[in-house]
Amino acid sequence: LAVEAALEAINHCKADKQDVSVQVTDSANEIVVLISPNAAGMRSLRLLKGKAITPYMTGKPSSAARDLARTDPVIAVRIAGDVAVGYPGSVPIVVGNDMIGAITVSGAQNNTDEACANAGLSKIQARLK
Repeated sequence: LAVEAALEAINHCKADKQDVSVQVTDSANEIVVLISPNAAGMRSLRLLKGKAITPYMTGKPSSAARDLARTDPVIAVRIAGDVAVGYPGSVPIVVGNDMIGAITVSGAQNNTDEACANAGLSKIQARLK
């Protein structure tokens, strides 16, 4: 399922002429799948790790990080240490009340990384257990 979600995220972005890298991580934030097509660029790879931090700290998408940082000094410090923590593009994978992983996308030039991650999640969500 992780490969399927990653490929769906890549294809969703590709339909918008965006070349992205995607990683799917498990409940311990360990990489299960990492796909980075040639056109995605090296910067997209560097940003993946930082973007994935917010879902693991808060259970929320990385797009929420900057708002959360206004009242959560721990997140504010993480963003100060790695600006990628505050970038959108990572969404938690939740089954019931348990976060079992995250899908993280990086590289879209028009700020659609998170939409692509959500497309990947939507592709597999109904089959998660």
